[in-house]
Amino acid sequence: MKTVKDIFNINSDIEVKDIKINSKAVKENDIFVCVSGVNFDRHEFIDEAVNNGASVIVVSKDIKRDDVLVIKVDDCDEEMPKIARKLYDYHEGDFKLFGVTGTDGKTSTAMILSTLIGNDICGYIGTNGYSCSKFHKETNNTTPDADLMYKYFKELKDAGCKYIVMEVSSEASLRKRLRNLYFDALILTNVTRDHLNVHKTIENYIECKKEIFHHLKEDGIAILNKDDKLYEDFKKINKINYSYGKDADLSFKNIEYFDHSTKFDILYNNNIININSPLIGSFNVYNLSAAILLCEKLNINYKDNIKNISIPGRVNFIDMGQDYKIVIDYAHTVNAIKNILSLADNLKVNRKIVVTGMAGSRDKGKRPIVGELLSEKADLSILCFDDPADEDPLDIIKEILTGFKNDHFIIEVDRKKAIKKAMEIAKKDDIIFILGKGNEKSHKCITGPIVMNDEEEVRKNLK
Repeated sequence: MKTVKDIFNINSDIEVKDIKINSKAVKENDIFVCVSGVNFDRHEFIDEAVNNGASVIVVSKDIKRDDVLVIKVDDCDEEMPKIARKLYDYHEGDFKLFGVTGTDGKTSTAMILSTLIGNDICGYIGTNGYSCSKFHKETNNTTPDADLMYKYFKELKDAGCKYIVMEVSSEASLRKRLRNLYFDALILTNVTRDHLNVHKTIENYIECKKEIFHHLKEDGIAILNKDDKLYEDFKKINKINYSYGKDADLSFKNIEYFDHSTKFDILYNNNIININSPLIGSFNVYNLSAAILLCEKLNINYKDNIKNISIPGRVNFIDMGQDYKIVIDYAHTVNAIKNILSLADNLKVNRKIVVTGMAGSRDKGKRPIVGELLSEKADLSILCFDDPADEDPLDIIKEILTGFKNDHFIIEVDRKKAIKKAMEIAKKDDIIFILGKGNEKSHKCITGPIVMNDEEEVRKNLK
């Protein structure tokens, strides 16, 4: 265990274990840092942190206490990553750090890349937790704050990882979670409307995405989607750019779709590479191509690992012998929902039945847009709760319905009942899409978390 002297260069032998910014999570011998809160001042939670066992409090205000060591700094936000780096022994060069950002496809592309490199030497951090071949653990944020990020880095490094792939969200950029962190490579999947509850305007959202690319190292590689409408804008930011797409530095051709796989050819450096992917959907052709391009640029041998790709909660087909198809997916943006529903165009299916809702306390403007999309692309939509947070889920559903152009919908607020109803309605060769949550295990609700998992509900009903 390290001491205060090791971290702060202060003559003190007080032992410190972890760094925390949430007073409720503080345990004995932790450092509590009063970084800025979105809607609160963490200096107000010092009492709770001390009562929970904090041995050191880092502040930016004049705080006098006799029961704990108080260290004052000019800016807690600026100091926190520095403290975390020292505490968790972070040194640039310990591993290669790759980031994946974009509105859709971050999780899929990041998990694909880590699998292609090899989970024995590559760690993953993102929506699906943080993991490598030796462990898998849960996370709260797609891109964690520095107090957790550097801790995860240490755990993955100690597990033998030479590479780490992490998802990089726009909110992480907005909240300055990337302060003093630089990437060896960054992949951009796409940029469409999302998170306007946080960014307020699409222009602000795009600027936060662009700011992420200022965290590339001098010799860092940018991997960009040439078919995205903002490709040229992002290309201007970086010194080293490589593109993937229909006609790019790495192009894909001759796509063949099957029920549980996709075959296509990659054209790169005048060579043709035949790909047999366990993933389906045109969007996964893009995601896999982006990951392959980076592997090619880094001379990483990836081909034998393509067959090992598996992405929990993304295009997850559930087959227990029923005569209709069931797909569970995380899709919650307009573009992602459009993409996942397009899967049916390449499969032998009859009706498209969709079970979904929209998250509360998020961008309300996209609700009628999703409603219009569902009325156009689905034969039947069953609307239910999906992380309602502090909103009434029925109010959210009513806002979705303002975009509907027909009456091909059923309101069933209870998500468990909605899934069951879809399965009762489904006939031979229909396809049910259960969207919005992927493999997540709970929903945020004003009365407390609602514990449920879409796949578990499906399997329970099929049994």
